[in-house]
Amino acid sequence: MRIFVDTNIISELLEARSQVDYVDRIFAEAERNQWTRVLSVGSLYTVTFLIERFLRHKGIGQPQLVEQQRSILIPILDNFEIKDLDRNKLLYGVSDPRF
Repeated sequence: MRIFVDTNIISELLEARSQVDYVDRIFAEAERNQWTRVLSVGSLYTVTFLIERFLRHKGIGQPQLVEQQRSILIPILDNFEIKDLDRNKLLYGVSDPRF
């Protein structure tokens, strides 16, 4: 099984927001069942931006900024399949009668 993870889900984790316990349970279930976790490339861009903004807000600058970003992004890349947009697949999906 594959589960698509939206940017908001990653934000819940990174910011330890109110729904983080639910996210932890979903990810534990995904791990236990070996489900593939999918993140769009657009979400990855947004998450990268949010991480940088968060770290800068905490007063972290270079070179520690890049080290901190890597320490957060590498586990994301290790645990998620990153999907790029494909124009032909998008056109197919939009044209599909079940859309």
